[in-house]
Amino acid sequence: MTSGVYPGRNNWTNEELEILKEYPYLSKKELLIRLPNKDIARIHQKAKNLKIKKTKEAISKSNKEGWTEERTKEWVKRRTGVPCKNFSEEQKERLRTVNIGRKLSESRKKQIRESQLGEKSHCWHGGISKTPYPPECTKALRESIRKRDDDTCQECNYTQEQLGYTLHVHHIDYDKKNNDMSNLITLCKSCHMKTTHNRADWVQYYQEKVRV
Repeated sequence: MTSGVYPGRNNWTNEELEILKEYPYLSKKELLIRLPNKDIARIHQKAKNLKIKKTKEAISKSNKEGWTEERTKEWVKRRTGVPCKNFSEEQKERLRTVNIGRKLSESRKKQIRESQLGEKSHCWHGGISKTPYPPECTKALRESIRKRDDDTCQECNYTQEQLGYTLHVHHIDYDKKNNDMSNLITLCKSCHMKTTHNRADWVQYYQEKVRV
């Protein structure tokens, strides 16, 4: 595998490359509209190869686009079993501020903590997170993966320097014993946390992303 590069399968026209220059300022939705022949993974990868970084404002914009009012209502109904009401702005503000400054008692904190331990957690996968890493998963190996990926999260394109902490190295197939370089990818804390859900989808997504 070429150091720090995961080649895409499609060629880029001069017109598409000109559009890509606006990558730092465009949200995910805007990128897909402007580049209809490319999927978002290849757009991100091409930008990375050209060392084009996305601004925090564009990332924030993409996150907000994902939560439409309709999607928010669906989420509330799925989580609570109660259809989401059409709240007024005043009601929304009251709901937002109702718990600000509120402190939980130690007994309540313990109750919440115990209610999410082990098999009770929605992230439970049979306790595999406690499986120790094998000897070959060394600090040097993890550092080599970060350097290969230019010390940059391969999902959001934030750099280690921008974030101010050491980036994580993720096992794409979730097998800690599989330490082949093609099974390892650099992620920030936030993007790494997302991979705890819908694992099969993330495996397919990142395998496609690193495929030569």
